[in-house]
Amino acid sequence: MTFQQQNRLGVYRELVSRQYRAGGSLAQVEFDEQEYAVLQELARSIFKQLAALDDLEARRPNLLQAYLKEGYILLAYACEYIRHTLYLKEYKFWEDFLPELGASGITYSYPLAELLWLTYAQAHIPRRGQQRYEQHTDQTRRLIIKSLTDALPGVASLERKQFIDFFCWFYQYRFVSHQNPYSLEVQSILQGYQRQTGDSLPIHHKAYPRFREDLFKLAELIERIAEGTYPDQESLKALLEQNETPSFFRRQKDIILSVYQRFRNALRPERFLELLLSLPSDTQISTPAHRVVNISRVHYQSNMLHYGYYQIGKTRYQVVPFDWLWLEAIQQWPINRLIPLRQNHYIAYKKAQPFEVRKGEQRIHVTRRCYDEQGNSFYLYVDEITPGELLLIDTQKVQASQGLSVKIALELTFEEQRPAILLTFPWVRVGFWNQTIRTLTVRTSQGDTQQWPLYPTDTGGVQSESHMPGLLLKRIDCDLSIEYSFETLPSKYMHKTLDDALLFASSTRQNVPAGTRRKWGDTLYYLFVKQGCSIWHAPHIALENVESYSTSYRVYRVIWKETEKPFQLSAGLCRWTFKQPGKFSISIQPENGSSVHLKHGQFYAFNQLQINTNRSLEGLRCQLAYRDEQVTLPITLTEIAEQCYRLDQKTLRSLHTFTRARYGKWQLHFLQEDEVIEQCTFSLIPSVEISASSYPLIEGQPTTLEISASHPLFGPPERPTRQTSIQVTAEAVTPASPIDTQQHFPEGVQELTAPRLTVPLSFPTLAQTIDLCFSPPLFGIRFYQRSSGTTWQRVERLQYYYIAHSLLYIFSVPESEIRLYAGKQLLGTYHTNSAGNALLNDLQILAPCCLSEYTTFTLTSGQKALSFEVHRPPRILESHLQANKLTLTLEGPPRTGVELSLLDEHDRSHYYQYISCSLKKHTFILDIPVDRVKTRYCTLIASYLLSNQTKQATGFHWRIDTAAHPNIPSSWLEAGLGLSDASLLEYLAEQV
Repeated sequence: MTFQQQNRLGVYRELVSRQYRAGGSLAQVEFDEQEYAVLQELARSIFKQLAALDDLEARRPNLLQAYLKEGYILLAYACEYIRHTLYLKEYKFWEDFLPELGASGITYSYPLAELLWLTYAQAHIPRRGQQRYEQHTDQTRRLIIKSLTDALPGVASLERKQFIDFFCWFYQYRFVSHQNPYSLEVQSILQGYQRQTGDSLPIHHKAYPRFREDLFKLAELIERIAEGTYPDQESLKALLEQNETPSFFRRQKDIILSVYQRFRNALRPERFLELLLSLPSDTQISTPAHRVVNISRVHYQSNMLHYGYYQIGKTRYQVVPFDWLWLEAIQQWPINRLIPLRQNHYIAYKKAQPFEVRKGEQRIHVTRRCYDEQGNSFYLYVDEITPGELLLIDTQKVQASQGLSVKIALELTFEEQRPAILLTFPWVRVGFWNQTIRTLTVRTSQGDTQQWPLYPTDTGGVQSESHMPGLLLKRIDCDLSIEYSFETLPSKYMHKTLDDALLFASSTRQNVPAGTRRKWGDTLYYLFVKQGCSIWHAPHIALENVESYSTSYRVYRVIWKETEKPFQLSAGLCRWTFKQPGKFSISIQPENGSSVHLKHGQFYAFNQLQINTNRSLEGLRCQLAYRDEQVTLPITLTEIAEQCYRLDQKTLRSLHTFTRARYGKWQLHFLQEDEVIEQCTFSLIPSVEISASSYPLIEGQPTTLEISASHPLFGPPERPTRQTSIQVTAEAVTPASPIDTQQHFPEGVQELTAPRLTVPLSFPTLAQTIDLCFSPPLFGIRFYQRSSGTTWQRVERLQYYYIAHSLLYIFSVPESEIRLYAGKQLLGTYHTNSAGNALLNDLQILAPCCLSEYTTFTLTSGQKALSFEVHRPPRILESHLQANKLTLTLEGPPRTGVELSLLDEHDRSHYYQYISCSLKKHTFILDIPVDRVKTRYCTLIASYLLSNQTKQATGFHWRIDTAAHPNIPSSWLEAGLGLSDASLLEYLAEQV
């Protein structure tokens, strides 16, 4: 439906008619989309006419009376515009409405506002306040629109707090959690909000498109905030002031800042710990478990800090896995179900008990609790999904973790001493749950093909290794396409546009992007240029022609002769302009005790401070800050290599003196002419040692390690001690490459080594946690056996009868003594090599000691001992049954033997005999009383009886025909029985 006449007069007359039919008020008249478009076109032409009047001219008495019909059309358009756009109270109408009419650069129009006001009487729209506004202040401008919105039913009725509460719900429950939030419609969103919260939003249905647009724009802005694009309120305010910012953001700053504040109080554990460390030590904090504690008396680790609500003063914080994920949403998730987040890019899982996660090769034991508002707790895991890194959460497979993730880069290489370009794959992840997929094939548009094997995993999938060889580029005069394909899956394609020229740094072999703003420190580069491209360079840049690997490009050696001048070079459409950086970097090597290593940023002492710089060293000073103390020291450097320096011993002694026994967080600044040229933060902790008496660890057994520190910082702050202990369990792993070069491992025998353990160790008095990263000597064994050929097969236990074909692999402390005992009897002494390995090929020494079914042997390494068993079960060597006589040859340990049972065809026993074994081989001849059985046949069954009185099948049994079975003499059959063949067959069939 549309207007019958689309000129001003025709539309005006129809509007008057519709107003009369609607009950007397133009505010009751609604229009369809076609009519709305007509009104908009007319309103724009009318506004253009009004814009010719300036404010002073428009204020002349009765001038605007001539425009009342036009004003009536403008008012009809304004009513419909409000229905389509306004849903918030106190919305800034003019700044949106005027651009819709074609105005630019103005925020208010007196002629338009006054004309609308004059037409309110004809449209029967009640006017608020006085009848005419001589001065249009902010208050009067709002009242003009307030009069209009009050007359329109169901528009602009949403309170600001209602919108904020709704948006926070929408972001958590729909935008973050939905598979594809952009497919959601406003009506379904509002219905879901009402079902979950009981609240409804009064929004006119014609405003749904505008409401949806604003909703998603605000969600995308919050996404940028969550990513750290706007880390503070000032930078967000600066964004909202920009002209290109959507109008909703500029005019609703208070709403956005309120939402921003809610999000800023949702912190990841690392950021919350930074907040705690910045507070006074006597600050009280309320924990998620509803306990009030002093910050100085509680130490938190970021990887163990519980999720939940924390209260500091009047401010309430949420500690959550990610800034964009709130506890209100987490509480609504079901238990024991995978929760996809952010369009399947993240996954979440909660459970009432701790559980295990397998991420690629990594095992994660989820023991971190999450508390709801009532103090109830559960265990929570939330992580980003990396396609190709298979994710198994509590035995549930995450299907979205299947696939391929790859990063490509171009690097400088040399082929036959000629510069060339290498396409590299610095980061690759491939993984699928389908184990039939075994190969990744990579093809390039330049004709190169490479296959990459996929290996089965113990989680039921296949995955790749992390390294993939590079491919040489033959051409750069065309773009590069790369196809990644698998046997049964669609291929994945990547496209890389190659510039007219490519520049590479000689030392790092990195590609220097055209237009880079980074400062590059190399003085020698290689330039690859497409044929036909022109080159320009500054006078202080020298180019030398170099023989190229391919004829599709030219190669030049680029020498930056005067580094104090900018590097300037162009080739084709590519241009490079950058400066030499003033390099200054610090490398501090801590004094590590034994095999203990600290994380980055934690140190024992300044035994080595190394500085790499190309700056002048005049006036260089070092400033140390510790809590409220600060000291500035002049430093002296000794050059140890080109642009590489070390502090001299006198300076080191001064640093050691000032930092001695002052453990905790330090700030280190290097100053030159009162300018800080480099700074770093580190934590000084006491040296830590693991008691050697704890070594070696016995594989698979929990072991308590005694830890000692050079300063009493363990235990409660009021009673600190120097000693503490940790419990670890280690399993041997296969090294990535062979370690032992002395020991020859036979085919099938797998070399093992100790894993690298990472164990957190806390210093409560310092509020610091270090990671003890060490590979402890591990004491363990593996059994191997072979039956034929040369390949050894691993077995779980040694078998007595195969001792001659068995091998014992021992790993322990390098160059250690291994003793083998049977009870208290020493059977032999052996030694591990420098890699800690020993192979025992001749195990016949064990045989004489195997006098029972299970014989325990003990291996000792230092003070540690582990045991293993040799199994010697009974066995039947020979058996023969003839004329109801059974000949049986046995061997086995005492308290074991063989049971003989004679069963008829109904499984009734008619005979039982137990034959016990001795250590020697014996032969028994037994008469089997078959005549006791009255059925046609019987079965003689032999079973092993083990030392624990359990039976075990032997596989030996004999079927015996008895005298009760009819036996027709052969002479009768030869002479004939006087029976027909059919009768005889029928008789025999019945007897079988």
